[in-house]
Amino acid sequence: MRILLADIRPLENEELFEKMIVCVPGERQERIARYRSPGDKRRSLAAGLLLEYGLRQQGMSLLSDVQGCRKLELCRAAHGKPYLKGQGAPCLSLTHAGDYAAAVFDTAEVGIDLEGARQVRPALLRRCFSEEEQRYLSVQEDAAAFARLWTRKESYSKATGEGMRLPFAGIPVLRERAGEYVFHTFSEDASWMPEGYALTVCARSAAEAAVERIDLGGRLFESSHWNRKGQTDHVR
Repeated sequence: MRILLADIRPLENEELFEKMIVCVPGERQERIARYRSPGDKRRSLAAGLLLEYGLRQQGMSLLSDVQGCRKLELCRAAHGKPYLKGQGAPCLSLTHAGDYAAAVFDTAEVGIDLEGARQVRPALLRRCFSEEEQRYLSVQEDAAAFARLWTRKESYSKATGEGMRLPFAGIPVLRERAGEYVFHTFSEDASWMPEGYALTVCARSAAEAAVERIDLGGRLFESSHWNRKGQTDHVR
């Protein structure tokens, strides 16, 4: 399993944004163009960059003209779950919230969710959490408690491919397992985790998971191995 996390704020630089947007497929570029909010544009681009970066490190790409990489196709299952089609394609999941985006790659179905601290409406608690989970949250004093449980429910819904069709109150998240799936949750106890955020990966594997921080403002795609055909030094 490989987990990537990135701060999207370097993409506030318009020159960098325009340089990096050509590193994601045309479909994502079109989706980014439809967003009105600059923040939404940056979050969508960051998720796409993490996806492409993670694939290229495995010798694959969603673009057709990247040297040394097998071309994959990004598809959608019945309930919107993204999956990759092509030789050796890994399972994947993407997420973004606030100033951060994350991606996970694994050999089996997997889900990831990122959430920042926020005020929670009582109606949401009653609808999406069991009575036991509501009692647990009522005695927690740290701001990330809700985010920890919510990201478990969201990541489980992504891993199973059912999405918001699942009754969230029925997803048990106070323990480390939910059926055949295992929760790997990171919050403020991890020194690299942004304050107030929680990140959960829901996977079939119980093996210890680690998170890699990716610098979107760095030379992310400038390896000569990843140059697009006909180009020599830079992405564009």
